[in-house]
Amino acid sequence: MSHRFGAASEKNKQPITVAQVNHLPIVADFAKRLGLVETSNRMVPVEMEVEPGIIVLGMVLDTLSGRSPLYPLESAFSDGDRSVLFGQDLAANYFSDDNAGRARSR
Repeated sequence: MSHRFGAASEKNKQPITVAQVNHLPIVADFAKRLGLVETSNRMVPVEMEVEPGIIVLGMVLDTLSGRSPLYPLESAFSDGDRSVLFGQDLAANYFSDDNAGRARSR
């Protein structure tokens, strides 16, 4: 069975979700070019389920998003496209207050 261009069969339909990210992907790319995550990982040698540099990047993105106050990061990233911002699909609970505290511990 053929479909005209752009047409999808019922079994191949996928839901489309939309998340407003504004300027944050540009900031995330600039942070990547600066090596923010890697530098933070070297400076904060803690063992966590997520790299401390990712949490630091999350705090930077959260601050530059205009949200106030800085916490809770978990809710800040619960609806956004984390794979676009962080280069990997991370669970929102990685941005918990505990992980943010560990990332700032040194």
